[in-house]
Amino acid sequence: MVKPETGKLADELQQKLSRCHEILRGLGGVLIGLSGGVDSTLLTAIAVETLGAEKVLAATATGFVHAASEVTAAKKAAEQLGVKLIEVDVSELDAAELARISGNPRDRCYWCKKLIFGHFLKLAETHGYPVVACGANSDDYAQHRPGHKAVEELQISTPLADAGFTKQNIRDIARHMKLDVWNKPPQPCLATRVPYDIKLTYDLLNKIEAAESQLRQMGFSDIRLRDHGDLAKIEVPNDEIPQVIEKRDEIIKTVKSTGYKYVTLDLQGFRSGAMDE
Repeated sequence: MVKPETGKLADELQQKLSRCHEILRGLGGVLIGLSGGVDSTLLTAIAVETLGAEKVLAATATGFVHAASEVTAAKKAAEQLGVKLIEVDVSELDAAELARISGNPRDRCYWCKKLIFGHFLKLAETHGYPVVACGANSDDYAQHRPGHKAVEELQISTPLADAGFTKQNIRDIARHMKLDVWNKPPQPCLATRVPYDIKLTYDLLNKIEAAESQLRQMGFSDIRLRDHGDLAKIEVPNDEIPQVIEKRDEIIKTVKSTGYKYVTLDLQGFRSGAMDE
């Protein structure tokens, strides 16, 4: 189990953390949707600290829109925190619902969350865990997140949001608890790189994942490659744009090697949810 730092948290953070402990104690036991990101990893760590590892079960979705690197991160987090992890291959779930998600409608995230967390609820019942929880935080509700509707409909518990945790709070507490994901850039599902109503296929998503993976190996961690057919549009934080220009030839060669004909840089820089603009 991860051991917290000896230094004290700021009073506001300590109060929120205490509230989160209180919420989790009230659950008794919990299955957590563990993506491998900082939010769900912190929630799992706090749940283990509160309830004990034997009362915490983790589940992660694999395949289709989920990048292999995120599955690896979820496995690592579960191992470090001492909890059992169940991997759910999305491609083996309801075919009709998968076809709907593959069509990539604007409410795709709603249907995807409903499918996956609906399955997590069945897993929780099978394994004797009374509640399913996710790592949603209070900042998420200010953004376009259709998946939240599914979370509410399925009555998924959101301890971090209910305790008032912002994204920055989560990073600060994760750092305090020495979780190595505390500064991990967010990695939403691969479907967020594709314009709505463009059909999602394994070939398309694998191409995007391969290109992004190689770009990260070049030193661009907080990066998005938006797919526009033959054209790949790259987004990086504004302060990293000079590095893209400097590595221009290498980037072009790398991205084209995955199957794109054209490579461009978005001068507006990295924006979470750019496909919703």
